[in-house]
Amino acid sequence: RFQKTERKWREMGVRFNPLEEVLLDVPVLPSSSSFSDTHPIGQRIEVHDSYREWLAAWLPSWKAGRMLTIDYGDSAPALYHRRPHGTLRSYLFQQRGEGLAIYENPGRQDITADVNFTDLMDWSRPWIRSGTLTRFADFIRPFADPNNLTDQQLVSEEGAGAAFQVLDQERGRG
Repeated sequence: RFQKTERKWREMGVRFNPLEEVLLDVPVLPSSSSFSDTHPIGQRIEVHDSYREWLAAWLPSWKAGRMLTIDYGDSAPALYHRRPHGTLRSYLFQQRGEGLAIYENPGRQDITADVNFTDLMDWSRPWIRSGTLTRFADFIRPFADPNNLTDQQLVSEEGAGAAFQVLDQERGRG
């Protein structure tokens, strides 16, 4: 997690007594398209560097096929639009937590952040023949039964259909 300051991006950390977020200097920023986007001072972003490391380790061995990545998120320019505090949040008993609340129940709640799909596409580009990013509703609609309530919930604009994105990537034989 990073925050833009007047001079540079700084990594965010947590101090637990008292509970507060702190800004740390880092010698080198991780690879992410979000750092090159225009953001106001104070903007917070998340970088999924462990996913980049996993792709770099695994993709060179991938010979052929398709990979689907389905998750909350968006492309870099749209991801942080009207989200100055970033996308990090927690869920405990289906209640959403933000700010310092995400640190209050370690081990008892889920902590999540939206995926920057631009980063996933950039990080996998050396190994991918083609890739498309699609809203979940558009991806699943051809397979959905219009008479099935569960299927209709999946394509709903008020639910998963609009919340999720699908990155469909293909590796060609080489």
